[in-house]
Amino acid sequence: KSHRLWAAAGKELVALDSTGQKMVTQSLVHEADALAYDASLDQLWLTTQDRLMRLASDGSTVLTAKLGRHSADAIAADGAGGAWVTSGRLLSHFDKSGLEQFALQPLSKSDPKKLTSPDADDSGLGSVLDNLGAWWHDDGDAQHIVGMAADPLTHGVWVAGHRRLALIDPNASRTQWIDSRTWKTKESSGFESRNRDGSE
Repeated sequence: KSHRLWAAAGKELVALDSTGQKMVTQSLVHEADALAYDASLDQLWLTTQDRLMRLASDGSTVLTAKLGRHSADAIAADGAGGAWVTSGRLLSHFDKSGLEQFALQPLSKSDPKKLTSPDADDSGLGSVLDNLGAWWHDDGDAQHIVGMAADPLTHGVWVAGHRRLALIDPNASRTQWIDSRTWKTKESSGFESRNRDGSE
């Protein structure tokens, strides 16, 4: 492994050695939104605007892919050469080649697989009404992802919202569903449903 610390400031990406000396300096076209080191590849995942990139240890570009939606909030290596990316209420999984495998809403009370198209968008009137319902019934957008931690052994990912935790596996299944108000685990196969008026 290269034993480097990667950091981004503005449109500049740098890699520091154990003494704090610069080993790599790379200019970016746009500011970086999120970074994640991939120990399985000894490479760096990077998101900038609507692009997903992976860089070699010398800073050279290995791949560039289009995110297909708004800029990313966070990124995490899955331990198998792929990456998890969050954007608002959406969680996407990309394979080693940069191809998006699926996109879903992991903190939805209904089946999180309801949004699976790589080109799907969470904008528009439907999204506005969903957001209003979430704020009214949950005291905030409970589906918004505020944290993420990938598991390099199972290659799944934990995502956290304001009130819930969910574990998503590489097959797009929600295998754990925890309410942080009670810390009780819900059955993964029994998703709560919500009526059109927002009641449960």
